[in-house]
Amino acid sequence: MGRTPRYVALTGDSVIERTAEGRAFVDFVVNRTEIRPDYRGNRKEIAKIIESIDKVKNDPDATITRITIKGYASPEGSYANNVRLAMGRTAALKEYVRKHYNFDQEIMMTDYEPEDWAGLREWVAGCTLPHRQEILRIIDSGMEPDPKDREIKRVYPAEYKEILDSVYPALRHSDYTVRYNIRTYVDIDELKRVFATAPRNLRPVDFQRIASTYAVGSPEYDQVYMKAVEVYPGDVQCNLNAANIVMRRGDLVAAAGYLDRAGDSAQAVFSRGELAALTGDLERAAHLFENAADMGLDAGAEELQRVRALTDRPTVRYLIGPAAMEESKD
Repeated sequence: MGRTPRYVALTGDSVIERTAEGRAFVDFVVNRTEIRPDYRGNRKEIAKIIESIDKVKNDPDATITRITIKGYASPEGSYANNVRLAMGRTAALKEYVRKHYNFDQEIMMTDYEPEDWAGLREWVAGCTLPHRQEILRIIDSGMEPDPKDREIKRVYPAEYKEILDSVYPALRHSDYTVRYNIRTYVDIDELKRVFATAPRNLRPVDFQRIASTYAVGSPEYDQVYMKAVEVYPGDVQCNLNAANIVMRRGDLVAAAGYLDRAGDSAQAVFSRGELAALTGDLERAAHLFENAADMGLDAGAEELQRVRALTDRPTVRYLIGPAAMEESKD
């Protein structure tokens, strides 16, 4: 409607929580639970975990809050023994990592899955084994783990050998998650530095503080809000501001997409009314402006009057009858 867009202040100020995840295949001596760093490829696998933790630990803006290691065993062998192995091996790996960093016990958590049937099912579902569907039915059956494994081996011995040799080793793995928080920035110059180098470390309210240092509608102002919606694509306030920016630029298709995720505030309803007006749907625009006004937004009532002034203008029709047409020929 030719009006300068009304932007909303970004208020999200929750602490930024992040995770770094990975998977390591630490080998153990058969039926043993102690860590042997020099056994097979363990140096390389343990290094995966250490490198993931180091990347966070050495970041001055990050604080580790929890490290979780979940150990998995394959269905080979008895379920009872696999419970013992999964628990013991996970505990051993946790203690190895904890001592490496001298972490407090409270920061390290463990979990275990005695037999990774979900991983086996995923592999079988995507493989080309002749009896793939039949094996899947056994996996999905209500049988206990040990009878289930024996049934696959008994009925489909050739396929079972391939699973035993090629799949079961990959099901013995340790998944790890490093949870950490990003610190809060206070100084505006520091905020702008982080905006330029690591914008995903900023909260919505941080983007707002940066935007407030620029003139409304300036290229720098728009850049901050467009980066905010890129970092927080589900934030209703970020989407609303992005919609107003691209609407001002004339990109109505993009504006509609952002407004779909802009929530149902009075300002969002109002902006949808503006979009409707720009696309020529004045009836819908009037309806939305009226709704915005009913929600307490004065601008809604103002724009409603403008739309009604346009739609209420009388339409003048010029009717030229046959007689008049004949007279015009003379």
